[in-house]
Amino acid sequence: MNTHPELWAKQSRLVKTYPLLAHLLDTATVIGVLYDSWLRPELRDLISAELGPKARQTVQFLGGAHDAGKAIPQFQLQPRRSGEVWEEIRRRIKASGLYGPPSPLSTLITSTDPVIRRHEAWSAYALQGDLLRREAPARATWKELTVAGHHGRWQCVVGRARQIRPALLEVEKTRWAAAQSDLLAAVAAGCGISREEMPETVAPAITLLLSGLVILADRIASGEEFVLAGQEILAKSPELLATPADWIARRSAEAEKRVRETVGIYTPPWRNTEEACKKILQGHAPRPAQAEAMQSGAGLYSIMASTGSGKTEAALLRHATKNERLIFLLPTQATTNAMMARIQKIYAGTANVASLAHGLASIEDFYANPITVYDDESTGHSNTQHKNAKADAELEIEAEQSQRPSGLYPSTFVKSGASRLLAPICVGTVDQALAGALPGKWIHLRLLALANAHVVIDEVHTLDQYQTELLGQLLPWLAATGTRVTFLTATMPSWQRERLMRAYGGENFALPETEFPAVESLAESELRIAKVPDRAREIKIAVDEVPFAEMVEGHVAWEKRIRQRFPQARIGIICNTVARAQETAQLARAAGSEVVLLHSRMTAEHRRVLTERLHETVGAGSAGSAITVVGTQVIEASLDIDLDFMRTELCPAPSLIQRLGRLWRREDPLRAERAPGQTGMELSLAVIEDPEAWKVRPYLKAELTRTVDWIRPRGKLVLPENAQEFVDAAAVSLEDAVTADDEEAVAEQIIQAMKAGNRKARIADLLTGDPQAGSFEALTVGLPKDESSTRLIDDSDQYQLIMGGDPDAVPGAWQGTAEELQRLPKDESRQTIIRAALKASITVRIKQDMFAQLCEEGSLESLSDSKSVLAGYYLLRGAERFYSPEIGYVGLEGGTGEDSSASAGENHA
Repeated sequence: MNTHPELWAKQSRLVKTYPLLAHLLDTATVIGVLYDSWLRPELRDLISAELGPKARQTVQFLGGAHDAGKAIPQFQLQPRRSGEVWEEIRRRIKASGLYGPPSPLSTLITSTDPVIRRHEAWSAYALQGDLLRREAPARATWKELTVAGHHGRWQCVVGRARQIRPALLEVEKTRWAAAQSDLLAAVAAGCGISREEMPETVAPAITLLLSGLVILADRIASGEEFVLAGQEILAKSPELLATPADWIARRSAEAEKRVRETVGIYTPPWRNTEEACKKILQGHAPRPAQAEAMQSGAGLYSIMASTGSGKTEAALLRHATKNERLIFLLPTQATTNAMMARIQKIYAGTANVASLAHGLASIEDFYANPITVYDDESTGHSNTQHKNAKADAELEIEAEQSQRPSGLYPSTFVKSGASRLLAPICVGTVDQALAGALPGKWIHLRLLALANAHVVIDEVHTLDQYQTELLGQLLPWLAATGTRVTFLTATMPSWQRERLMRAYGGENFALPETEFPAVESLAESELRIAKVPDRAREIKIAVDEVPFAEMVEGHVAWEKRIRQRFPQARIGIICNTVARAQETAQLARAAGSEVVLLHSRMTAEHRRVLTERLHETVGAGSAGSAITVVGTQVIEASLDIDLDFMRTELCPAPSLIQRLGRLWRREDPLRAERAPGQTGMELSLAVIEDPEAWKVRPYLKAELTRTVDWIRPRGKLVLPENAQEFVDAAAVSLEDAVTADDEEAVAEQIIQAMKAGNRKARIADLLTGDPQAGSFEALTVGLPKDESSTRLIDDSDQYQLIMGGDPDAVPGAWQGTAEELQRLPKDESRQTIIRAALKASITVRIKQDMFAQLCEEGSLESLSDSKSVLAGYYLLRGAERFYSPEIGYVGLEGGTGEDSSASAGENHA
């Protein structure tokens, strides 16, 4: 067997190059571990059913074959590189006498064709004797597709025979094709399978899964520590590569160790559902929705119940019935952070790699103060020669497991990008999943991560038409891969329920009218609905019509009246814009009230401090009193607080129900002391008199009109009895559009749906019919930046800033220079610096003329040269000019907040 030791796969940061065959076999070893231990059992069964009796060996072979295309002159000879290292590599290859020298004008060397230059394209060639062509049937070219996408994109040949044919002939003539065949034969021998034993055709959905698995295996096998361990084996036993099966056996224990340290293998913290119930419910008996969740089985499960009814625990109890990873998705960064803290408590008794997935995750306590962090990028591998590498690796695994912390802990491998979805426990914003519905690099890795987990989406009703349509594109994929999905919602509109249920279950089942509260289980096009009892709440609603210019005065006057009657009460005011919230807080504070203001136009550190204060004073179990909370939509979606009295500006019905969830949230024996004589819940609803469309932004006038029209004749809202009727009555659809405002709202919905439809990754094309290889390529062709967002926000004048200046004036302000953020060190202090800078982060709108002025005067400097997450930010020097420690960002002209929308910066990924 010719192992071609002269050919290399890894060189960077290594004293010696690492043989190509060694890397191929390493990847085959790692992917075998992933197949056995990381894939959930049902997904493994799905792959096995398609690949046949030698499914595992087939998967291993494809993992090993992924880099066979590196046996080409443009990769091995690196003609554009100079230096003694590269000269020695070329001498060694030439000395082997196995390859004909390419001519100076060789197409392989000179071509700028992206397919010819990419080694993964030649891996596909190695498997079929041709480059991957766009018109090739995907089912028949499944092996080639599996390996050709392992660097994030598929690139297919379209015509171009003049360039392609000479390249193909030269690879054969100079005997590089023969080397590729030798390498594949060695991999096949090591995996115990022949090419003839593999199926001729495979369903495209399975190919997508396999391609994602190859990416993951390659990343782990390419880790420096794993490569160094392989070099140690070669130094002691160079002949081991000549028996590939022995090499794989020798590397298996180390591969399992690396998988556990990097991506992690899920370990449930309970042995059975009884233990899970005790741990999750802390000794309480399960409520009806929670008991139903433990019986739900496969498919899509939707829990529609009021806020505070235990939906989160129900989702976790459902999760406990299977041994699979968990991806828990929420609408905002704040809700994500809070959920991670809850899940950490539940998983405190067992070790699991976990990730927090959103844009500012690195400043949160999970990363800032972890129990431990597995640094899988460590280069501290010992050079000691071991007598029994396999036994030593097994001992290392045992020692590592005994030292592993008890609880969730981060790993550098799953700390950024799409890789965060790969962790055994991932808590993130819903954007992390919705990105899988948009074409782009690494989409197949993201789709694998989602398919290999139980996916929980909380507060589904917060998704707008655009996001709902993106989720609707993902659900057929999750259904096709047998992925369990759980929806949690207090107020799902019927139009949204129908879109999502049909997307997962198809058209062949009856979908009755929405009931609330209820749980719905959908599996194999069979829908089961069970009504669940819920706590009854009656809220009296007083509609207060106020001129637009007097909204703030109306809020302050109401607060003063309540405070005079109930000096110790917890009072809440929720505004629809940052500017009104800021002005309301200032006036109420000036009148003598203790005020906590929270909105999206604050630095990350400022919001963190205020959120903690709210949890301590008006959160669960707190005894705070005599406080007024003023905020924006951030309160309705993010905070677990309990208020005695509330006033809110008119908002759509689903949002209004969410806001009401902060009013008398719990049974509180101290409420009678804070609000003596108050026997029921009351809401003051501030409505703008004769509103024009621009005055009610960020909402649509038609939605607000329908909401208040339902409330006026009733004067109250009874939950859960009225919930579904209220939500559906306020929703606008094409079928019941009457007014010009209705038509505007419908037009907006159609535009959102069309934009999502035009931008979507056409995953469904791979699930039906007979797709071509070009369909895979289309999945990874990225959209323009302005079309690749998971949220339909006009961010044309929106900027991410790091506020620099005095931290006493700007909480969390960065006190260093822009150069410090652009030239980050490569040692452990790097993350500390990034974390400190992100504490000063904020997203704001800046008019173009002001932006130009700030740049010209040197106040604003781009951090685009920073090779980190900071590259998307600008440093604003002297930020205290534009910021108040009492009310947050006040605008670059010194006013109280430039933007009209309170939610524009809140829900970023």
